Amino acid sequence: MAAKDTDVERLIKELWDEDKDNAFRISAAEALGDIGAQRAASGADAARFTEVERALLKITGGRSAPHAVQYSAYKAIKKIQNARIDAVDDPAGKLIEFLSSGDADPFRTVEALVKIGAPAVGPLCKALGDPWSGRSANAARALGRIGDPSAVDSLCKALGHKEPDVRASAANALLKIGDARGVEAIYTTLENGMGDSRIEAAEAVGQIGGTRAIEALCKALGDVDWRVASCAAKALVKIGAPAARALCKALGDPNRVRNDGNGVHTRTDAAESLVKIGEPAVKALHEALADGDSDVRRCVAEALKRIGVPAPPQ
Repeated sequence: MAAKDTDVERLIKELWDEDKDNAFRISAAEALGDIGAQRAASGADAARFTEVERALLKITGGRSAPHAVQYSAYKAIKKIQNARIDAVDDPAGKLIEFLSSGDADPFRTVEALVKIGAPAVGPLCKALGDPWSGRSANAARALGRIGDPSAVDSLCKALGHKEPDVRASAANALLKIGDARGVEAIYTTLENGMGDSRIEAAEAVGQIGGTRAIEALCKALGDVDWRVASCAAKALVKIGAPAARALCKALGDPNRVRNDGNGVHTRTDAAESLVKIGEPAVKALHEALADGDSDVRRCVAEALKRIGVPAPPQ
């Protein structure tokens, strides 16, 4: 039996009543969740943020309600949103709208789109160019989970998106799909990308791993953009011991100058990365003590000292 408006009004008052005990207010939140879910499933409430949801949101967004009551209101909202997703009869179209709206949980929406699979790829690729970055980023996440190679070209284009969340999601999606075109696009973006796109590309290259990735990241340590250099250094630290020998080699790179006049400390960044890798880098550092460049030997000895391993006698 459908709930009457008077029932909803009564439950909202009970939910908001601070004089009621927690159990009473939690029961009201759960009842409102049931009513909202029934209405969403039947299509009775098509408007964004229904009366029931607004009442529950007031509790989750306030500070006066006890945590248990807030959590019950939060669960009730999720129940309504999930019912709205399950009731969609035009999945590939309507669910795309839910990727960034307040009508449904975007993570649950991504899951629903992944279950649809191939029929959702076209609409999702189109959504990558949406002005709402949240929708574009979630579209990329869904495409990565679906894993259809037909999405690669659109995802490669998204590597140059103006929003970092979209760029990172597109890069991760390409890595999940594993198509050679996507991997090559990530390397190209790191080396020649426009604006901030190289930052997320550096992180993605770190996830690829292997000799080529290490070499590309070591080269990026000397990037004119310190943010790219910093991401490259962090990625090399995550790779760990396999990157140590290449980092030792990078100690011999001359410091360059950024366009703004500040120094690009390739040598310093490489040494710092080696210290953060720690003991797994010791073997490569010991080998680098035989380098013909005295500055390299000095940096190596300092790195060993900071790691806590003395340099062997010469």
